[in-house]
Amino acid sequence: MDFREQVHHALRDTTADQLKDRLEALLAEVPPTAEQHALERFRAYFDQSDDLFLVLENDLGVSYLNTAARDAFQVRKSFRAGSLAEVVKDDFERVVENHARKCRDSGERVYAVHKLATREGTRLFDSVFAPVKDGAGHVSSVVMIGHRVNQRVTDRYAPVRMRFADNASVSPEEVDAYTAELRALHDLLSMPTNDMRAMYREYLEAALRFLDCEGGFISHIQGRSYTILYVAGDTGDVGAGSRFVIDDTYCGRVLETKRPLMVSDVAGDALASRRKGHCSLFPGSFISAPIWVDGKLFGTFCLFSGGKRGNPFERRDMETIEIMAGGIGRAITIQRERKETDRFFRVSPDMLGLLDLDGTLLRFNHAWSEFLGYEPEDLFEMPCLDLVHPNDRDEARAAFQHMMESSEQRVTFQCRMQTAEGSYRWLEWAAASSEQENNIAVVIRDLSDRKQLEAELHAAMADLAEARQQLEKLASADSLTGLANERRFLSFYQQEWNRAARYGTPLSLAVYDLDDFGAYNELYGHDQGNEALRQIALELSHGVVRPGDLVARIGSKQFGMVLADTDEDGSRFVAEQMLDRVRGLAIRHAGSTTGDILTVSVGVASVQPFKGVSRDSLLEEVQNAVLTAKEQGKNCCVGVVHTSVVLPPEDSGDASTPGGRPAGTPLQ
Repeated sequence: MDFREQVHHALRDTTADQLKDRLEALLAEVPPTAEQHALERFRAYFDQSDDLFLVLENDLGVSYLNTAARDAFQVRKSFRAGSLAEVVKDDFERVVENHARKCRDSGERVYAVHKLATREGTRLFDSVFAPVKDGAGHVSSVVMIGHRVNQRVTDRYAPVRMRFADNASVSPEEVDAYTAELRALHDLLSMPTNDMRAMYREYLEAALRFLDCEGGFISHIQGRSYTILYVAGDTGDVGAGSRFVIDDTYCGRVLETKRPLMVSDVAGDALASRRKGHCSLFPGSFISAPIWVDGKLFGTFCLFSGGKRGNPFERRDMETIEIMAGGIGRAITIQRERKETDRFFRVSPDMLGLLDLDGTLLRFNHAWSEFLGYEPEDLFEMPCLDLVHPNDRDEARAAFQHMMESSEQRVTFQCRMQTAEGSYRWLEWAAASSEQENNIAVVIRDLSDRKQLEAELHAAMADLAEARQQLEKLASADSLTGLANERRFLSFYQQEWNRAARYGTPLSLAVYDLDDFGAYNELYGHDQGNEALRQIALELSHGVVRPGDLVARIGSKQFGMVLADTDEDGSRFVAEQMLDRVRGLAIRHAGSTTGDILTVSVGVASVQPFKGVSRDSLLEEVQNAVLTAKEQGKNCCVGVVHTSVVLPPEDSGDASTPGGRPAGTPLQ
């Protein structure tokens, strides 16, 4: 009995109280997978670890959490498996999902430093995502091991004196002060860079507090001179905008060594005492660090005091001022990049924008207002995908979703967007995502003019095609009767000849020549003659209904017929029908030699096309048959078969030709 049958028996034969125990016993008999075996074997270690252990399956659903993870994410004890969003909250699941997907797709370990929302608040984690592979080498699951790195020091240690790595003994108060300093540095490094003067002020004032100095400034070095950008504290008559020659100054020494300079007692330092001082100042202690921007020395971050320091500068002081100088350098770099971006934003004719992951517009240039007509204040934080035409909205959202869920970081698509007036414009989107910034940059190009030109081009092409059809129709039609002309007749005949030769089917031609038509025009005039031609043409066209047949005007008083897949008997029947139709018109003709109405003489020729028979021979035979009909009294039909074989009359059986009709005998 297999496992499925055992489960069915358990469901059928046990009570509700017994069912749980019975099913657990059955599951215990099932051999565990390699992953299950590893989890069972190391579960005790996982549950005792302070690190977070998560097992994510191929669909990135969570199948295991250790005790630390359950506690950090406040997951209920009954949780067995579920989606990542059920475990990792506050939208941080997208970060974990991206790293896990990268590990799953590459089959390699992925290392990442990221934030997670825990029961203690948002914390920083240093994580590794490791792939678990099956026997075939395919990734079956991903294990995430997250180590928390931003725990507060005071939470870890008892309030007693401790020793750092350099064996310096410090008190908890000193640790708190150091922690506060680090927190302040973090706040400085996180400051917005849109107001550089405010940033300079915050950095200098914080540095004066941290390093217990009296004054300081930030300078910009250009060639052999430097300009003061901002000052704080007691700097005498030195202010922002002051400019000095750098030769033989403390800043000159920083420029030479390209390293931080730290002097606790200028008078006791042989190199420092020979310098000309700091601008027009002659401090007793001095500390400075170079500011680097794009790999080049931009300037210096300097602090000083009037006298010798009671507590000499320490390594920590140098690290602090280096961190601050680095933060200023990064801020200047960001500001320069922003200025370049802003300049491009201003001059670009395209719509440039920055969106969050939900499609909300965070930043945009003037082209948005020009193209769509909205005021800038209306565009800010607008969910711009809502402006997309309803018929295009699903495609746009699918493109964004595909970009976020796959490794592709750029997508392009076209859609219509609504303007402030309510109309729609065609736009082409090029969007690129940024995993680090969690936003989407878009370049949108107006396609309205191009779409209009395309529409006009399509309309022009349609008009051209219609005109070509009309032209071809005019070129292949007779202007008087509307029937096909001789050119079309010969082309159609050649087409049907080839078809008959290919499929082994018979082909017939018929030519109708009006009797005594010259005399008709003399008696009744050409206008009346044209009207007679139109009436006869209409009757002949009504008698031809098959797609493989064609009636055409092939001369001033001649009409021709191509009868596809028609042998001599069929062509004879059609000829008799047409004779009766023309006679039935009873067009009065006082000058006719066959009676008092207008009549026609008909020649019919039939053939089975095969190699060695010329197409022109059938045309010659049918014209000869028309002449024979004229000679035999007009108002009749003469037929030939298989090149120069004449259909015999119906009432005679003594002729050797097919059908028993003597050659040249008219059909009445």
